[in-house]
Amino acid sequence: PHACVRLRRDAVVTVDCVVEGVHFRRGWMRPVELGRRAFRAAVSDLSACGASPRFALLALTMPPTLAVAEALGFVRGLVRDAEGVGVALVGGNVSAAPVFTATLTIIGEAGPRVLRRDEARAGDAIYLTGPLGGSAAGVLLLERGITRGPLQTIHRRPPLRVDAGRALARLRGVGAVIDVSDGLVQDLSHICEASGVSAMIDVASVPMPPALSR
Repeated sequence: PHACVRLRRDAVVTVDCVVEGVHFRRGWMRPVELGRRAFRAAVSDLSACGASPRFALLALTMPPTLAVAEALGFVRGLVRDAEGVGVALVGGNVSAAPVFTATLTIIGEAGPRVLRRDEARAGDAIYLTGPLGGSAAGVLLLERGITRGPLQTIHRRPPLRVDAGRALARLRGVGAVIDVSDGLVQDLSHICEASGVSAMIDVASVPMPPALSR
């Protein structure tokens, strides 16, 4: 095995994949930035469960044209953010392929309760842990060749919500929880479907980054 690890609580596991040409283009961000983004995107599902991430496994595929320095930069960025929230990179795999891909598995420990997406009830209020829309706007700007700006930075470095997830797991009265990496409407619809409820959104009240508001 790649690693033998010990957890004090039940395991919570998630896996996420980043594919060149699908999730990013080579010129959009430096390898270290891509590594940071890949980790933050992968750990978001664990955060939404209220879990504490502990270990990571990384599988990389790389084309022959990718410089070793770029691959090492990706790993350095990933490890930098992982270590910041107590996650150790304990194993992985490297293979040749036509395009760069990174598949990251995160193993965590469950909190006092595992937050789920099927526990919304009629009358629940909808809360967000931060502003939305900045990353999608950043992608639109990057596609137009505009590489620098606050919205592009939001896309490159989505916020970590590990502490928020842990705090929510300790609070009474918290219903369904989900990360919004796929967008508010799509991810809220997952909660509605799993919980058997509908939802109403006051669009004007959805918080946005100042740069997007402008």
